[in-house]
Amino acid sequence: MTQMENGIDLTTIEHRHRYSDLRKFVYNPPTKFHFNGLPDSVPFAPTGLDNAFGMAYMHPVASIVDRSRGMPDDLTFEARDCWLLWKAMVKYQTASFPVDESLDPSVALPSVIRKVDIINWEARLKPLLKTWIMDPKSPFDLVLKALEFSVKSAQRPDIQISSGKSRQPECSPTVIRNNFLDTTVPLICSLHEQGALPALFFNYDRGACEALCEIVLSEFEEAEEKWKASNSAWKAKVTAFESWKISKDKRAKKAAPVDVKKGKKGNDQISREDRMLEEATAEASVFESFDPEAPLEGFHLADVKKLTPSEFEAHAQELRGRFVPERLIAALRRGIGVHHAGMNRKYRQVCEILFRKGYLRVVIATGTLALGINMPCKTVVFSGDSIYLTALNFRQAAGRAGRRGFDVLGNVVFQGLPYSKICRLLSSRLPDLHGHFPITTSLVLRLFTLLHESKQAPNPVRMVNSLLSCPHIYLGGGEARDPVLHHLRFSIEFLRRNHLLGPDGAPLNFAGCVSHLYFMENSSFAFHALLKDGYFHGLCRDLDTRTEQKLLMLMLVLSHLFGRKYLRLSALENQKTAFKRSTSVIVLPPMPGKAAKVLRRSNQEIFQTYSTYVKTFVDQHITEPDWELPFTGMKCGGDIEVKLGQTTGQSPSKYTSAFYALSGHGDEWSNISDLCEKVRSGVWLEKAVVPYLGLYPEEDRVPLNAYLYDFFKHGNVNAIERDNGIRKGDIWYLLNDFSLVLATIVTSFENFLKLAPGTEADIAEVMGTGDMHEEEVDMGAMHDGSGGMELGNAGGVLSRHMPQTTTARSTAALMTSAKTIKKKKVVSSWEYEDVEESGGDEDDGAPAASDFWDDDEPAAPWDGMDRGGIINVLKGFKLLQAEFNTKFRGMWA
Repeated sequence: MTQMENGIDLTTIEHRHRYSDLRKFVYNPPTKFHFNGLPDSVPFAPTGLDNAFGMAYMHPVASIVDRSRGMPDDLTFEARDCWLLWKAMVKYQTASFPVDESLDPSVALPSVIRKVDIINWEARLKPLLKTWIMDPKSPFDLVLKALEFSVKSAQRPDIQISSGKSRQPECSPTVIRNNFLDTTVPLICSLHEQGALPALFFNYDRGACEALCEIVLSEFEEAEEKWKASNSAWKAKVTAFESWKISKDKRAKKAAPVDVKKGKKGNDQISREDRMLEEATAEASVFESFDPEAPLEGFHLADVKKLTPSEFEAHAQELRGRFVPERLIAALRRGIGVHHAGMNRKYRQVCEILFRKGYLRVVIATGTLALGINMPCKTVVFSGDSIYLTALNFRQAAGRAGRRGFDVLGNVVFQGLPYSKICRLLSSRLPDLHGHFPITTSLVLRLFTLLHESKQAPNPVRMVNSLLSCPHIYLGGGEARDPVLHHLRFSIEFLRRNHLLGPDGAPLNFAGCVSHLYFMENSSFAFHALLKDGYFHGLCRDLDTRTEQKLLMLMLVLSHLFGRKYLRLSALENQKTAFKRSTSVIVLPPMPGKAAKVLRRSNQEIFQTYSTYVKTFVDQHITEPDWELPFTGMKCGGDIEVKLGQTTGQSPSKYTSAFYALSGHGDEWSNISDLCEKVRSGVWLEKAVVPYLGLYPEEDRVPLNAYLYDFFKHGNVNAIERDNGIRKGDIWYLLNDFSLVLATIVTSFENFLKLAPGTEADIAEVMGTGDMHEEEVDMGAMHDGSGGMELGNAGGVLSRHMPQTTTARSTAALMTSAKTIKKKKVVSSWEYEDVEESGGDEDDGAPAASDFWDDDEPAAPWDGMDRGGIINVLKGFKLLQAEFNTKFRGMWA
């Protein structure tokens, strides 16, 4: 559809069948387990894991425990699944529910069976099965009981000795069934014995992935150390190796250089004979390639035939140059990797390279590995339950099993999951995928910027027209085109009223800053409202006095705007006792009165704009009554017009949904959230795309988490995880996002002021401190470890090795330039709106423009505000950025 709108004819090719079938197993761990080395693999790896220790085969039909939901269309059967299903249906068929003889495999299949024959047999079995499922009188329950017998009758084995040789089994530790951390090593031993590696272990928690890797690595190392301490042959070999090294050193010291004079044939002949004799008598020792520190066979999973030690060491040196923890490198050496979005970028690349080469045979990953990364394997293990393990994510991850051209069958193993969850994953229908690309206000602003900067060039105009005609914008079909375009018209009006667009569509003032904060959609417009009304000017005036308090106040305001995370009510109840002894305030303090008043006024203007949009669109375009139920779309009532929601003495609701009006709600709304929730059908209005930021407690019912504010005060990451409840794997990303916000604001201000001609920074290259640190490390590794490269302010962050006086010097330069600025004419593009004069009470309202500077200071380039005031704001944000980045860099210093 999208390409057809652009005049490009595309043909979609859909593959409904896999090259390698998938077979599902449920893992039952042993009660006791003793690890004394990996078992020997079978000479010829079987298809499937039926003979593996603790595995129970699960038929796909056994997952249909809820007959009312039916059978999903994408539930596929392999050849054995079809055969077992046919046998069970024949066994329990009745006169009312017979099984046609044409479904007999001796009739339905040829003498030489191909995959396409099984597909056709499956297609003929499924209609009959669906009929049995939907009819409550059918013998489907008996068929289900027969097919689920293999998995439900499976019991936990009593004990498992990894290498098959019993060694004090009574001392084996007890393994907890559903604790995937304790059962992973026994599972790896079972997979290794059946030749079912390489395998991907999926767990949707980053911390659990790293903990699982550490547990497997530690168990391998501890078992290896015990084996070395108790094996006499190993001790003898190490002793011989030490003796060989000593003798080798002695021979090297005795071998003195011989001064051979050129031109004397005798000397040349003696030296050649001596060398030949020394080479002939040199003992070819097995210790030349012996490394006592290398992992021993049976205590690692790596396929050493696929990679030489020198090649692995080259990768290890690259990772050490990027400060990857040594434990992760040790795990790679033993064939175990971790892959999730929080890992070092180079480490993830090395993991992918080594896995594709076949060196790594176990990788523990989150769902990010299941999307778009080419890492096929023989077995996929779902290790542990998670709310993120949905039917869609299950199919994405399970599809990694079964390497085309290598494996006839792919294995899917469920480890530590409830049986009910396994059934839901297999039998749930996939959600319908509808592309949706909503038009946000910042997108509209960026489109106008593109057109203005390109001077209405044909290619950008064509791109904008293509985007606005994209079917993904109109969720629900072409009939949604009118409300979306109507919404676009009011988004433009909002930008005009906020002085971000001129009459000719040219971006004005801080449009660049707002558009580059698109990743913080609603927060960016709230920030602009405070900037436009002069709040930051008043806060950053006389910044040299009470600097610490003003920066803390600035951080409090920004914590209310950016990186907003709500505290869970359960977390509030559980942490009431922790508040007293914690260094964090945990609950974000209220926004300062002046800033809150500015945002309330801005929210009211936004509410008026979009409520007007709703009313005008309904008046102009909607004539049908609102009688369809919101979710099902079913028509309510007959063909006669019924005025739903009309009470005695009250006119029927026109803009509010008639079903809401049944509870007494009229065409009045209190805020944007109320409007979006109650608006009638046919109006396109999504709360997420309205540039509106609710305030606590008037609109947001749950308080905000003070993690950013707390981190700025104490810089303690452990307290953020423990007291604020932020997951360890998310802290770096959240702090880096806020660092990127500060870098974007600072760079935008610098470009706006143009303090030095020709030094305008490219805002598209701005990075957060965390991303910048990775770039520094990568550049340092490319320059033989010299990572102390200084980065200029164009990057938006301070260099890791930048002296502390740099910020002070740059700030002093800013203030010096503020004093020498000449008066400039006020542009007409920013229409000045009067601000209420402050009566001395800080909470009375936003400070007036006259409060920001003295009367004798230079005039403003907009709205009567002086350029020196903006320079003060820039100075405040640079000081805040420097202090925040210093504490952020402390995470890896």
